[in-house]
Amino acid sequence: MAVANPIMKTETTERLQDRSVATLKIKCPYCDADYEIPEIFHKKKGMAGKCSNICPNEGCGEMIPDQLIENRVKLFLKQLQFMYYKGLFKCREPDCANQTRQLLLNGRCNNQGCKGRVAAKLSEQQAKDTLRHLQGLFNAEKYLNELHMSQKKNKSNMSTNKHLANIPHQQMLSAVMAHIDEMLNKSKYNKVDLS
Repeated sequence: MAVANPIMKTETTERLQDRSVATLKIKCPYCDADYEIPEIFHKKKGMAGKCSNICPNEGCGEMIPDQLIENRVKLFLKQLQFMYYKGLFKCREPDCANQTRQLLLNGRCNNQGCKGRVAAKLSEQQAKDTLRHLQGLFNAEKYLNELHMSQKKNKSNMSTNKHLANIPHQQMLSAVMAHIDEMLNKSKYNKVDLS
């Protein structure tokens, strides 16, 4: 059993979305409309309360096949992994903007005459935040906890239904989240070596 970092669990999906590199977009196979997959349920007007696997296009409203969503997540993870391991570094100096894959001494730009520093185009932190944001989109338990906490802050009298059984597409969410968890477990960015 993996030990989860409690600090990582407390961040909201909105905060992680601001720091993520890319967002997961789905194309409806029925109407060809692109949409950014929401967290568990849609929040837009007219779609509020509908499951995230239902097309938000007003003329369509069809259920997106679970296999399509699962395959799109796998491809997204593969693309993110490719971008990370490509290892591009970009000079921070606006006049230079040199890109390289070379290992650089003290993080200095290798362009003749430039005294700027380079930074990874996709850092470990950005990749990790993107994975955690993606995980938050399919984590029903975290969604219900965030909903419960926001209702406590607003002191609303609405009763939060904290039962996972009431989420109709729970099986698809857990199947997709298994792929994301597997990728996160491969990452050692959130582990601390105390030796």
